[in-house]
Amino acid sequence: MNIHEALQNVSYKKQEYFKWKHDIRFNQTSPRKTEEEFLKTVELKSLNTFHRWERTQEYKNLLLLLLER
Repeated sequence: MNIHEALQNVSYKKQEYFKWKHDIRFNQTSPRKTEEEFLKTVELKSLNTFHRWERTQEYKNLLLLLLER
């Protein structure tokens, strides 16, 4: 299983956050979104939800897959 297949098993907002944080976007020609732009995309006011998620085993497993690639 690669990182893209694994990301399909998490919610859309988590997928987008992981891709944004680790800069694994499909379209590398467009500039990277700022934190404010990203938050508008996922319709949230802060990254607190994602910071909590980063402490979970699910996130750590995704990170290991990313590092293996």
